[in-house]
Amino acid sequence: MSSFGIAAVQLVDLKTYNKEYGSDKGDESIRFAGRLLQKAFCDRECYRVGRHSFLVLCENMTHDSFMERCGRVRENIAETYPDWIASASAWEAPVISVKKMLEQVEEKLLVACSQKRNSNRVISDRMVAEALEKLRASQMKQEYLVFLQPKADVAGGKICGAEALIRFRGADGALIAPGAFLGEIERMGADPLY
Repeated sequence: MSSFGIAAVQLVDLKTYNKEYGSDKGDESIRFAGRLLQKAFCDRECYRVGRHSFLVLCENMTHDSFMERCGRVRENIAETYPDWIASASAWEAPVISVKKMLEQVEEKLLVACSQKRNSNRVISDRMVAEALEKLRASQMKQEYLVFLQPKADVAGGKICGAEALIRFRGADGALIAPGAFLGEIERMGADPLY
């Protein structure tokens, strides 16, 4: 396998959408998302994963073709359901780890969904100040952790570098991926990691 792309689409807060517009409209948005991916990616493997998510697996596709198709998907979403559907993608050549790519797409979807959920919220100066204070307190307690993930040179089979991965340690000790917290930090205009 020389290249591999993964595209994903997720309906943001389908339950809320159904409450606001009715379950028929919610079902319509699900059909829209599935058909949109099938149309953009033609003969590729398109799957509905869960109640409100879709995944397309694109084996042996050029980067340009993959990105062009992902761009069409984003444009159609922006025209039809700008606040309710999020998309994300990952592409690699040569493929080192499909699992890693799925994790990247999952994190990107979390960020995209968070941005859509928060796009209509009004942020007051008090909210920003409280959020920044909470971030500073978390930083002082060393709740943000950095892990180094080795990068491999496929041709030589040797480690050639590392990727820094940030995680947040929750109150229960569980590690939380950045997709669950970076969107909020960026939305507040803060960068607590430096």
